[in-house]
Amino acid sequence: MEFTSINSIKTSRFSLSKTTFLCKFSFFVIAFFVSQTCLTVFAQEESLSDKLAKAKELYFSGDYGNSINYLKPLATAGNAEAQYYLGLIFKSDKFHSRAVRWD
Repeated sequence: MEFTSINSIKTSRFSLSKTTFLCKFSFFVIAFFVSQTCLTVFAQEESLSDKLAKAKELYFSGDYGNSINYLKPLATAGNAEAQYYLGLIFKSDKFHSRAVRWD
C-alpha cells in the first residue's frame, strides 16, 4: 500500500486550482478580444453609414466635388448606394470626363 503525503495532496490541489484559474483567465482574455473585435467591426459599419449620410447631404446641397470625396471610397468598397450617387454625379456634364477616368 502506497501512502500519499499531505504535502503532495496540497501540491496537487494547488496545481489543480492553478490550472482552473489559468483556464478561466484564458477564456476571459479570449472573450475580451473577440468582443473588442466585434465592437470595432460595428463601429466601422456605423462610420460607413455616417460617411454615406454626409456624402448624400453634400450631394443634395449641390457640393458634388466634396461629395465625390466621400462617395469614391465607399463605391470602391462595393456600396451600391454610393455607386448610384457617383453615377448621378458623373452623368452630369461637369463631371462626365472624370467618370471615364475613375478606377
